[in-house]
Amino acid sequence: MDELKLLVETVAGLPTLTIWVLAGYLLYKLCVIGSVYGVIKYAIQKFVEWRTMPPPPLAPIEYKFGGFVINEDVSLALIAQLQRLASTNYIHAADVTKLRKAIDYIEQKDEK
Repeated sequence: MDELKLLVETVAGLPTLTIWVLAGYLLYKLCVIGSVYGVIKYAIQKFVEWRTMPPPPLAPIEYKFGGFVINEDVSLALIAQLQRLASTNYIHAADVTKLRKAIDYIEQKDEK
């Protein structure tokens, strides 16, 4: 407590210009140190984001097949179904009829 009183008395005895110079110097130091710490914090934050964030998604891949455009999501399902079809040696005419009816139904539904 005595040290604080001594400090206050010392500062009170200084001329006004000296107090303003000391306050300006303190403000300058706070700005410089704050900006250095701010730059360091910003650099660390960007580094952490770079290491932890996944890369942005690539543009979807599209395939053109007989006038159709098939995107990547559909292509995997289509390839799986074609592999199922290729694994069997027998395709019944009823299967073709069911497929034709399903496509006709979807086309009629889309037209409405």
